[in-house]
Amino acid sequence: MLEEEVNYAQLQLNGEISKLDNNLTLEGCGYDGDNEFIIEKLGRRLRVIPDLVLHKSQNYREFDGQKVIVEIKTGDDNPTHDIFDLIKLLNFVEQLNFENAIFVAVNKDRQQLSNDIKKSFENLGKESYSKCSIIFYTGVDLNNDNLLHPKVFFKSIEEIINNR
Repeated sequence: MLEEEVNYAQLQLNGEISKLDNNLTLEGCGYDGDNEFIIEKLGRRLRVIPDLVLHKSQNYREFDGQKVIVEIKTGDDNPTHDIFDLIKLLNFVEQLNFENAIFVAVNKDRQQLSNDIKKSFENLGKESYSKCSIIFYTGVDLNNDNLLHPKVFFKSIEEIINNR
């Protein structure tokens, strides 16, 4: 967004907006795992409630009106929930025309989440893998002591899968 001029005049930022995604599929985002929770949950109609959405409106589906969708997760390192949220984000890019998706991982184990992503997704040349980014934010060190200057790491799913 910094490289291109973006017109925000007709966009709105919504928080915790309910979106019904009838097309959410494992194949649609290249999920290659066998987690029973994820498979069972995606077998039903799924109501998704992303933390932040920057878009024209709830009903507008065209590419120019779907800017970014954001999930923010803190603390617990539950790979099932993290991968489930990434599947949702990838599907928003693949099927609902979002330009970008961001997963903000606050005080999560960066190496563990990266390994979980590598195990769960295969690089099928999906454009969404370069459009879905993980922001790793940590304000504590390995001893759980507060850092004077928090650390931030930014990687796309594509970069994580390809070890870049």
